[in-house]
Amino acid sequence: MPRAVPRCWRSLLAWAALGSLLAVAWNLKHPLLYWLRPCETALLLAVAVLGGSAALRQPPAQRSPGRRRLLALGLLALAGLTLWRELEFHADRRHVLAGGRDLQMLGEHFIVGFRSFAEVEPLAARGLIGGIYLTRRNLLPDGVVTVAAGIAQLQEARRLAGLPPLIVAADQEGGPVAHLSPWLERLPALSSLVHAAPPETLAVRARLHGERQGASLAALGVNLNLAPVVDLRPSEPNAALAFLTGSGGRAIDDDPAVVTEVARAYVAGLADAGVGATLKHFPGLARVREDTHLRRASLAATTEDLRGDWQPFRSVGNGTVGSLLGKALGRAFTQSSIKSMFHLPTLSIAPSVSSNSPMRSCSSPQRSKMARRSSTKLSSLPCAACNRVSKPLALRSSRSSCSRLSSASGGFSPSSASI
Repeated sequence: MPRAVPRCWRSLLAWAALGSLLAVAWNLKHPLLYWLRPCETALLLAVAVLGGSAALRQPPAQRSPGRRRLLALGLLALAGLTLWRELEFHADRRHVLAGGRDLQMLGEHFIVGFRSFAEVEPLAARGLIGGIYLTRRNLLPDGVVTVAAGIAQLQEARRLAGLPPLIVAADQEGGPVAHLSPWLERLPALSSLVHAAPPETLAVRARLHGERQGASLAALGVNLNLAPVVDLRPSEPNAALAFLTGSGGRAIDDDPAVVTEVARAYVAGLADAGVGATLKHFPGLARVREDTHLRRASLAATTEDLRGDWQPFRSVGNGTVGSLLGKALGRAFTQSSIKSMFHLPTLSIAPSVSSNSPMRSCSSPQRSKMARRSSTKLSSLPCAACNRVSKPLALRSSRSSCSRLSSASGGFSPSSASI
């Protein structure tokens, strides 16, 4: 009887481990498993083979025919699922690299993370992506000079192909979110400017802050910064699960007028250096208590309630600066109500992450199908060709049919903890 308990626990642990491995195989190439990507397929197949061999070599006295059959089926399922996902990934990759007008029309709305310039060059040169997203993973092996040269080569390839310049995006807010530091100077968060000196000089200091940050980004080849954060500072501390968002430490202030003043001057400073800005995270996270990196949040507030929250988006954006959409869904939001609030003739309303509805701005059935099956973080950003706010740009994507566009560059990678 004493031996029965350990054996029982061993069985439970074995089945739990098998279930976890099946989950990994099902989510092969998932962004959150990026750290496993170089070896995940080989590792899963090795576990399936070695596990099966160990079960066959088990002493007869310890064998249970029923349990052995179940284990064999589980390991066979693991191997089969892994191979299926890997083959699907490579089929998507070939499909994308084959190109075609439909994929170009879809791809021009994607900004993708990448591991090496060799992987992303075919996508950029063939017009299959609209931009790239830089992070410390790109700078770590090569350094600033090599990365700047790689970006210049991509832009030259676009020019020779008659394509608009590539959007080169980075997430360099300053403070806790500075994903190109220490290679680029780590400036303090914009919130640090609010009480650092007399308020009469706030706008001047914010503009100089933007110019300084923009100059270092432009020297690298970055032309779009995913900043500033114009969410109002939450009135209550973030929930325990909001450790990735951390909006309380990243928000400029809780006063919409102060946020607008600082953000407008900062955006102008970036523009002086030739770098675009992105207001985030619309519709605002001040009233959100969930961590939107992990789940979709719900806002019970009406558009009237959110007038103050939206003041920076209205005043700073003015139809020329893009806004990154947060994963917060307002029940009372409609396209017409947001249009009237912002006084804009057109506005792309993108689905929240996990939405099952197609992107309303997409007219192509293929794009709608891909949007329904995808789980993407979407953003309305200035169009590289006409410098106007265009249809939503997918900054990241989890495993979906939209991953076809990421397959050719090794898949989208989660390049940062906070955006």
